[in-house]
Amino acid sequence: MWISSVCLMLQVAVFTFNQG
Repeated sequence: MWISSVCLMLQVAVFTFNQG
């Protein structure tokens, strides 16, 4: 499902944002 990829990318984006 494409939604899974979107959720994964969203989590990575949020994680990266919180790191910086």
